[in-house]
Amino acid sequence: MLVTAKYLPSGLGPNGPVAYSMVLRGKITGEKLNHWLEANSNQRENYEGKIIYDIPSQGRTVRVCQIGYDMVAISNFPTPEMIHSMIDRHRTAAWPLTGSTLLSRHYHDIPLLAVAWGMGQIGLPLTQSGAIHIFGFDLPLPVDSTFVASIAPGLSLKTLHLRIEEFSKSEDAAASEAAALATLITAARQFTAPLGENPANEGLKDLLQNAAVTQDHAKVIIKADLPTSVFSSIAAQEKNELDKTAPQ
Repeated sequence: MLVTAKYLPSGLGPNGPVAYSMVLRGKITGEKLNHWLEANSNQRENYEGKIIYDIPSQGRTVRVCQIGYDMVAISNFPTPEMIHSMIDRHRTAAWPLTGSTLLSRHYHDIPLLAVAWGMGQIGLPLTQSGAIHIFGFDLPLPVDSTFVASIAPGLSLKTLHLRIEEFSKSEDAAASEAAALATLITAARQFTAPLGENPANEGLKDLLQNAAVTQDHAKVIIKADLPTSVFSSIAAQEKNELDKTAPQ
């Protein structure tokens, strides 16, 4: 969801500002989270017994609310209706597994031991000009492609397994898309080779180097491994950058 800052510097799409809403699920330390939200929010709203924190970000307002012991709802929609709806759906148990929704259709595709996962259909801002754009590449995939992505720990706990599934319209379409993606990954390896040496770039290089594309009936599957040390290195680098810019 940080795509706006990276791919659309102005935060604008063809129809105006691009807004995102999402639910993050995982282990949450409520006290630390609340302390950070209290320190960084400029306004709070009590809605249905839940506190919504308004956090200013790049001229816009990001609304954050812990809706469950392991769930946080986030939205930068211009008005609070979207996050209100997310709270309502969680409170009435209509979310996430009931009704005809993307989540209910593909929840069973998430690997059992996944520590992080996400799913969705690709849209703006990645689909401008009728194609999907990531890292400057046009992906050979149809607009509104449905994806399920997950990260699971390796056997040694020193490696993370990344798995991305794209659901195609047919087996023939999946075969064509798998072949095109494999070619694109091979080309991307050459483009990333000259990148400077820092944890993020090295992690990207490692990811592309061992990424593999396969086809399973009408699905395209991308698998790759990444050492957990990459994330600790990136975190350390980010901390050093923050320390440099922090007031003395």
